[in-house]
Amino acid sequence: NPKKDLDAKTLQLIRVQVSILTSCPFCVDMNAHEFENNGITEDELQGLSGVLDLDMIPSLSEREKLAIQYTRLITQTPVEISEGFMNRIKAAFNEKEIVVMVTTAAQVNYWARLIRALGVPSAGFMDREWQL
Repeated sequence: NPKKDLDAKTLQLIRVQVSILTSCPFCVDMNAHEFENNGITEDELQGLSGVLDLDMIPSLSEREKLAIQYTRLITQTPVEISEGFMNRIKAAFNEKEIVVMVTTAAQVNYWARLIRALGVPSAGFMDREWQL
């Protein structure tokens, strides 16, 4: 069973998860915008928010659940990942996919912290009040 490149849904799940974990309303608005168009269901959004257990969401694939769990681990401070979990990641994803997951999470984390530090309002507010 050959490994596939990460699909748009998995990348969007990672972006939304980091946005929620960093408590960035602007980022959540931006990354959850039209989440349904990216194939993310309301239950999946509830799972990313911690309201539902990921294992109770049948629409998430095992790879997607693993990507979300990995995202949670690499977004926490300090970053602590067991060798056993890392072995699961390496078995499910190729090297390029792992780099893409980490850099995607890091990029959203960077932007979330920058936006929060600058006091940028949520995207919904910006759409209404700050249109150029």
